[in-house]
Amino acid sequence: MPTAASIRSYLHKCPWPLLLVWSGVALLPVGRTVEIPVAVMAVYAGSFWYRGEIKPISGRYRSFTLVFFLFWVPMMLSVPDAFEPFEALRVTALYLRFFFAGLFIIWAIDSPEKRDLLLKLTCYLLLFWTADAVFQFFAGFN
Repeated sequence: MPTAASIRSYLHKCPWPLLLVWSGVALLPVGRTVEIPVAVMAVYAGSFWYRGEIKPISGRYRSFTLVFFLFWVPMMLSVPDAFEPFEALRVTALYLRFFFAGLFIIWAIDSPEKRDLLLKLTCYLLLFWTADAVFQFFAGFN
């Protein structure tokens, strides 16, 4: 079981990608604020792709790219037949942010240690949310 000091020393070496991915989970209950880390991840992934650090059609990114485009291409093909084609095109184009955010997440979790740390942070967050819900249930107020 890692101690708080070992987690802090690991985060000191590589804090921002994992914390950015984790913030996407942590901000889910706070309205649309989850869009902020998703947008930041998408911008970083776009810049990494431009610099050649991420290659979506090779390596560990290939499966994600295939699955995303199996979902996204039918959306594009249905745009001309939509009730409001311009709105459908806008929504379809905006879905690309999830593709780039997914590429960033795959880039950020490039080792079992990072994956395990992200899983532990997420588990601690879920434990906190559960404890908060139990407290609210027994206290009778939010």
